[in-house]
Amino acid sequence: MKMYKQCTEISMIQYSLRLNCQFRRESYKQ
Repeated sequence: MKMYKQCTEISMIQYSLRLNCQFRRESYKQ
């Protein structure tokens, strides 16, 4: 269970990082 929780936390971090990248790219375009 702990391992699974760690896995989901890591994927959430990666997901937010990806969103952050996307957001920055969009703001650069303007």
